[in-house]
Amino acid sequence: MGRLQCPAGTYSTEVGGTKCISCPPGRYNSEVGATVCQACKGLEYQDLGGQTKCRACPSGQYWISDQTTEFDEADGYCAECPLGATCSPLGGIVPYPNYFIFTDDDRVVQARICLPGFCETCANQSYSKSDEIVPGQVFSCCTVNRPDAEANPLCGRCDSEYYLADGECIYCTETDKGLATVVVLLTWLYITVFHSTTQIPNSSDTRIFLNLMQFIFLFLVLRAGNLASWVALFNFNFFNASSSSCVAPLTDMQRLSTGIVAPLVSFGFLILNCLIHRGIWMCYKRGNCRCALCEKPERGASFLIDLFSLPVAEYPTFTPIYHQYQRTALAFLCSSYMSVVQTLLTFFSCTKYRDEEYMTAYPSISVCPYCVCVSHIRCSTN
Repeated sequence: MGRLQCPAGTYSTEVGGTKCISCPPGRYNSEVGATVCQACKGLEYQDLGGQTKCRACPSGQYWISDQTTEFDEADGYCAECPLGATCSPLGGIVPYPNYFIFTDDDRVVQARICLPGFCETCANQSYSKSDEIVPGQVFSCCTVNRPDAEANPLCGRCDSEYYLADGECIYCTETDKGLATVVVLLTWLYITVFHSTTQIPNSSDTRIFLNLMQFIFLFLVLRAGNLASWVALFNFNFFNASSSSCVAPLTDMQRLSTGIVAPLVSFGFLILNCLIHRGIWMCYKRGNCRCALCEKPERGASFLIDLFSLPVAEYPTFTPIYHQYQRTALAFLCSSYMSVVQTLLTFFSCTKYRDEEYMTAYPSISVCPYCVCVSHIRCSTN
């Protein structure tokens, strides 16, 4: 006796059986004489029994199944596609560029904004309408030189021996001594020029310009490219200004800390200049050395002397020069706070990914132990 030829929408598992069983909700059968019903997957569902095909959610929605095992009835509902992805019966779930799309433990599709250059739409879309949505699934892909998105939340980490530089992961295994020397010299030169400009009477225009550039860096050029990164000069952070090059293989946490360390180093250069200036003044006054720049000439090197504030011959004591550096130190504190504020604000800006918080500006850094996200500050979830 052969197997019962059950019509489409039903099945029979017994040879010689006399009864056909309707496919349960969540499953279908389009063939005659089937022994099993197929499960609906992905954007398709079936909330009725005995059906020959699955139904599709409307465009812009996807099916969330409540089933906990393979044999449960697939109760569920059509959910709205999150902002940052498209959901359609034909194309499946496709992330927009710069969006990180994933499912939570309840199979709900979530979207988080990636930093520019961190994640992208997969070249070969790994998900289609026939795939099953499961918890912990990731639909986005990370850009070049980054680990796979499944093991790289928000695509924040770079591959081994690659480090973040201006939004890209660049190969960096050792400190570039030449570039590091240039950074140090530029920092010293900028502090020297800054000291000189603070001694100019009515230099308020210069200070207004400096503060304007700092606000531009804080609000507008967080990831705007190589040219914009050089605005970090006005925040006394030459390391960030050279962020597009491999100065040293720093982790993201070490790079973030430069927002505080760099102004301190710059202030150290100001103290060093003061000590050098005092040494030149003492040597000149005691007559132990000759200094061509210590006396202001009528012409020639006058600009250079003004720049480095070296005409010490006109001061019988070092007190006026010391007061100049005091004014510069006060102006420095009033001007460098923006870099420190920006760094501290970074600790309070978090993005939630599943059960953890990550720094929005540095997704490789999780909430523990660095990122601070306290109850009275609302964390970003998009």
